[in-house]
Amino acid sequence: MNYPVDPKTGASDSLALVICRGTGLCNLDFSDRKVAEEWEDYYLCDHHADELLYKWGDHNNNGFERAHIHRN
Repeated sequence: MNYPVDPKTGASDSLALVICRGTGLCNLDFSDRKVAEEWEDYYLCDHHADELLYKWGDHNNNGFERAHIHRN
């Protein structure tokens, strides 16, 4: 998975940013090849790419940064 990352996030790796925002695992070092290989085959659907990357802080388009989604 390699999506473009908005430079304003301060992140250099889209997968690291998605995992941090989605799961709270913010200490994964993707410069370590073993870590990168462990996560490289995960698929990210368009909805979650929008939620966790592209529209995260976009308050004009109902950004997800402060939203919580609860599933029953």
